[in-house]
Amino acid sequence: MNIFIAVPTESNPALRSRIESEFPSDSYALPNGEWLIAFGGTTKELSDRLGVSQGQCGAAVVLSVANYWGFADKNLWEWIAVKEKQA
Repeated sequence: MNIFIAVPTESNPALRSRIESEFPSDSYALPNGEWLIAFGGTTKELSDRLGVSQGQCGAAVVLSVANYWGFADKNLWEWIAVKEKQA
């Protein structure tokens, strides 16, 4: 699966609710309101599914994650590794 990040540009409880209902096992909440999402489609398809493209779920930006590096909790790295291997 592809890994995406959804970044709300304002307080956005509607987006959180949508992600939790649409991707209960394929999303990972980050501490500042961003979300990692494993999804098999394109950035636009994910944005549409989340209700971001037309603003139904508030303002946010959806980005594809091609590369990554850093220091984070072990659970985050394990989640990414598992989701990247899923077809």
